[in-house]
Amino acid sequence: MSRGALGTRGGMMKRALWQGLPAGTTRGLVMTLGEKAEQRLTGRSDSHAPALWNA
Repeated sequence: MSRGALGTRGGMMKRALWQGLPAGTTRGLVMTLGEKAEQRLTGRSDSHAPALWNA
């Protein structure tokens, strides 16, 4: 039984989403925690540049 191109593409997109979403979330979390640890160790304050840019 053939699923056709659309069914295969939909399965690939679903698999990519379920692999990419946790990977991206984990990467963001690890980078944030690493930056916070570095700030605590060096005494560097948070950056206010993003808030100033959006104001």
